[in-house]
Amino acid sequence: MAGRTRGDVAIRSLLAVFAGYLLSGLWAALLSLLLPGELHQAVLTATITAFMFFTIYVIWVFHSQYLRHIVWGSALAGMVMLAGVLLLRSTSS
Repeated sequence: MAGRTRGDVAIRSLLAVFAGYLLSGLWAALLSLLLPGELHQAVLTATITAFMFFTIYVIWVFHSQYLRHIVWGSALAGMVMLAGVLLLRSTSS
């Protein structure tokens, strides 16, 4: 992290914690709707993979050179996952 300012590290930390939490929650919701089998087993599997997703996201946030890539990538991923959850919930009802 050579050459990064305190503000940059603070913004990345906030993104890692809050956006990571939001995106991993969306990941778990989407994956639990996509996985076949019993619902409780799908939710358990999706929750376990959400921990891996969160870890990989935090690593990416601090590894990426450009902050705008993180922001736009997170926003795009969030919109796609939210649309998938809403679509799958509306068709399963």
